[in-house]
Order: sequence, then C-alpha cells, then structure tokens
Amino acid sequence: MSAEIEEEDVNTLSFGADFDGAVFLPNSSIALLLQKIAEKKYGERAPPEVFAKAKTYASAFGGAVELTDVAAIDELYTSLRSLEFVRESLDAESGEPVVTKVKLHEYQLVALSNLNPSSIAAARCLIPSLDSFSDDELSECLTLLRRASAKHQPGVADTAYQGAAAAYSSGSAF
Repeated sequence: MSAEIEEEDVNTLSFGADFDGAVFLPNSSIALLLQKIAEKKYGERAPPEVFAKAKTYASAFGGAVELTDVAAIDELYTSLRSLEFVRESLDAESGEPVVTKVKLHEYQLVALSNLNPSSIAAARCLIPSLDSFSDDELSECLTLLRRASAKHQPGVADTAYQGAAAAYSSGSAF
C-alpha cells in the first residue's frame, strides 16, 4: 500500500490537503477576534499566558491598518481582492492570442497586509510566490497598502528583509 505524499510549498501556493478551503486571516483580524474573546470570556481576569501572548503578537504585527478599525480592514481586503491583472500571451499550439486574468491568492493578500513591505524588493524577498507578478502589479498592491495606512511607515518586516538580503548577497544564508 503506497500513500502519495503531497508536496507542500508556500512558494508555489501549495498548502496541502489540510488547508483546502482554509480561510487565511490577517493578524489585524485575529487581534480583533482575540480582543473580543478576552472581553467576553475573561472580563477583568487575566487570560491564560498562551492566549495573552497570541493576542500581543497579533496586535504588535497587525500590518497595514489600524487594529481597531474593522471598516478599514474590510476595505483593504476588498480592494486587494478586487485587483485583477490582465496578461496576454500566445497559445503554444495555435499561436492565437490568449488573455488571462490573474488575482492575488488569499495567502498573498494576508502576507502583504501582515508584513506591509515598503518596497517591491522587500515584498518579493518575504513572499517568494509574488515573483509571478510584475513590478507594476506589485506596485499597485503596495500603493493600496500605503493608502490603507493612516500614516505610512516602513513595514515591520523591512528590518528582517534587510538582514535576509544582506545574508543572501554575502552568500552566508539560504
């Protein structure tokens, strides 16, 4: 009896059967959910340590929008989901022009929001699956993230990107 092992690779957006139909939530939404749970379930009592740590993490790395603004979170995701990039190519067999429309995967939407990269290079380094998008397409995505931020500041992941890029260029990583 041979069982086929499914390859999981975030770079190709292959997450395995366990994640089929899964909903990816941004840290900003998780922070809001955990805040509501804490208020309802724990009230004035201190929540368990692991709960408190998860809430602190989600709040600290909320991404591009203000954590208390549900409307801003919804608006950002509606805007990112509505982005549709049109690509033209030639059919390999017939030579006829083929037009395809490409959208960001839910994982990519959430990763962009959580990491809030300030540059295309940072976005590509931190989210390798974005390599399939052109610089112009990614620029449009980053512009939406900047607009969603009340006051755009470099993303929380830029320091990690700079360290990873330096290690990569020196050959000491990857």
